[in-house]
Amino acid sequence: AFNLTDDFFDHFQDDSGWVAYNGVAASGVLEDLSSNSHTVTAVGATVSSTAIKKIGTGSFFMDGSGAGNGNTYLQVTDHADFDFGTGDFTIESWVYQTSSASGGANYHVVWHTSDADQHGIGCIWHNDGTLEFHFGNGSWNNQRITGTQLNDNQWYHFALSRESGTARFYIDGVEVFSGTRNGSYDGNQSLKFGAWRPVANGAEILGETFHGYMDEIRISDTARYTSACTPSTTQFINDSNTKLLLRGEAVSAVANTGSENVYRASDEYV
Repeated sequence: AFNLTDDFFDHFQDDSGWVAYNGVAASGVLEDLSSNSHTVTAVGATVSSTAIKKIGTGSFFMDGSGAGNGNTYLQVTDHADFDFGTGDFTIESWVYQTSSASGGANYHVVWHTSDADQHGIGCIWHNDGTLEFHFGNGSWNNQRITGTQLNDNQWYHFALSRESGTARFYIDGVEVFSGTRNGSYDGNQSLKFGAWRPVANGAEILGETFHGYMDEIRISDTARYTSACTPSTTQFINDSNTKLLLRGEAVSAVANTGSENVYRASDEYV
């Protein structure tokens, strides 16, 4: 044992009592990297793109068209982890819209969970460059954000965070809305990124569609943002509060090297 201010150790694989570095497991483009391992489906022409990305090597691209009902989106059907009731939560992602006139609609959904009874949470990007989010607790409570003009072909960080009944919306870390939203917003339908798919007479119907890229999508059961901040430009962490984490890229496995480097900047016995 040593008592040093700054100490550096190399923990070798055969060093009794130490856990060796185990490498990095491979992961697919649609793999949920949270501990919940949700099943994520790409509908229509949603693909991973390396051409335009914010963080890492790729992002999700949605072209606003696709087969079937005419749009493309990501879908998470096992939504129980996202039924936060009246509790705290955060929904966030990096977003890059390429066409504000895609599909001819007057707005385009970034992410949404909804049902026919108007329960859910959504974020939409209007053709005029304004953003809107809405909460549904039996009826929609919409909030249009008119003070910020968004541009096509530019990355933005969107974050909707609720703490003790107070909802806050952030664009690139700047708070653009704060207000009471203390209802129970449990969505009975699957969560979708890139489209709104409400239910009518027991069947899903076509909603608005998004045209562009999304990167680093994360849902948490805690309010990660309660004041102005600087959004992370590195990969979001996966911690105990992370309920969904999508990176938009495949990750190759990194082999076990047999050792682990540990640096401790503290004065302590090791």
